Amino acid sequence: MEREGLKRLLDLERLAERKARIYSRLLTDVRLAKELEEMSSRHEARKGTLEKMAQGVVER
Repeated sequence: MEREGLKRLLDLERLAERKARIYSRLLTDVRLAKELEEMSSRHEARKGTLEKMAQGVVER
């Protein structure tokens, strides 16, 4: 059950990361584009953490 929850969270992080990256490239407002690119990076970092958790690797 935990593994399924992690998988679902991982899928959501992948989607959020992809959308933020795409939107950051479409915006003409430089400040907003930068903020979305940073948001994409945060989603990518969480995605990495969730992948490790799903594989049973726990960071301390």
